[in-house]
Amino acid sequence: MKVWIEKTIIKHKLDKQGAEYGLGKVLISPTKDKRGADSYSKMREVQEGDIVIHLTDNKVISGVSSVKQIPIARNEIVEHLIEDNE
Repeated sequence: MKVWIEKTIIKHKLDKQGAEYGLGKVLISPTKDKRGADSYSKMREVQEGDIVIHLTDNKVISGVSSVKQIPIARNEIVEHLIEDNE
């Protein structure tokens, strides 16, 4: 089991505040950055049972979740389903 920190900005972003893809529900990252580099490769190392600490707006740890499903790659996006353990 590994521990990861999800750093996300949620202020003024309604899609990150409790919606289907909100904080504590899913981790999403591109498979490549704007230059085409694989700078998000670490996201593919997240595994079922890993712990995710949620750092929001660069100010506060707002929750802890566990990964409940291994990565799903769709349309150049990597998703991990997580379960909020607040």
